[in-house]
Amino acid sequence: MTDFVGGLRLVQEENERKQVEALWNGHSRFQCPAYVIGYGGEAEALVLLYFYQRATYINSNTEKESVLEIRVKEEAIANRCDLGPWSVSRAICKLEADCRIRVSRTRHPITGEKQISIYLLLHSTTKLPLTSSPGDYGICFSNFERPYITVPAESFEILPSLSRPARAVYLTALAIGSAAVRMSFGVTRSDWKKESLLGRNPFNRGVSECLRKKLLTFRRGVLTLTDPETGRPSARTGHVRVEHENPDYEFPLKDVTAETWRTTLNRLFNTPFVTDDLTGWSRAVRGTYCPFCGKERTFRVNFRTGSFGCFGCKRGGGLATLLQKLMPTTSMAKVKAFIREQMPTQEPATAAGPELVSGHDSI
Repeated sequence: MTDFVGGLRLVQEENERKQVEALWNGHSRFQCPAYVIGYGGEAEALVLLYFYQRATYINSNTEKESVLEIRVKEEAIANRCDLGPWSVSRAICKLEADCRIRVSRTRHPITGEKQISIYLLLHSTTKLPLTSSPGDYGICFSNFERPYITVPAESFEILPSLSRPARAVYLTALAIGSAAVRMSFGVTRSDWKKESLLGRNPFNRGVSECLRKKLLTFRRGVLTLTDPETGRPSARTGHVRVEHENPDYEFPLKDVTAETWRTTLNRLFNTPFVTDDLTGWSRAVRGTYCPFCGKERTFRVNFRTGSFGCFGCKRGGGLATLLQKLMPTTSMAKVKAFIREQMPTQEPATAAGPELVSGHDSI
């Protein structure tokens, strides 16, 4: 059962990564923990956003996994966030006290003036420094920092010019969109206000300012995040898809070979199936559990016919239906796309062979 759960978790993480890649695709972007909303748009929020944007840049230029170190002067932070030096110093002390960052300060040995400091970003739960993940912009995703906000870099250029309530309102909208992995989504005004941690009047002022700046639109309970540069729905954002030599996802399931079915099921179950050469059915051995009823030694599959069955709950059907349960998804197109990923490159989608699966395309 542990192998099954572990395999299912890996598939879910892979699906989550593909969804995350689709959000603000085409924009320069970075991830920041959602707890930034708790700072109400104050200087701490801007400084934290700057640190995570800078960390993303450092991460994209590193070649091996290591602790993310941000080396910068407080004057540079103040200029980047359009804040005063005193506000930056106070914000850094607050973030350090909240265990959001760890700071190593240096001063000139003669003048005593502050020099470049080293900042480490800390995990909200473990309080350990975040590490780099070469080739991946998603620092929060790769460090299991949940929940997080995907922020387009263009938004960071606008945030310093907004009022504190408008920053909190906009960051909350980005957070809701990041959780839904959508640029346009349904949300009630009361839930939006609740998530922003603002009172009624500051929230209303913040919404009005965001609408006036064309950072978002809100009509009939539908909130849409717009391109910060154009004020319109992003024309650059597109859906991420897995590219194949022949991206034909509507292939008939009857043409999936027994070996492909086996490979696909092994990705999710992480348990080898021992099949009978005569009947083609797998043996209900110890360690195999039915994903529907959870009983042991009652579940079996047949890769030749593309079928499954359980002696316990009497559930049965095509393997595509089983995949919908395991992934989990209600979209047969996603199931077919997942099956195509398991096909060897030399296996045509419509090739006929001695071990083809019988018709289950109508599932």
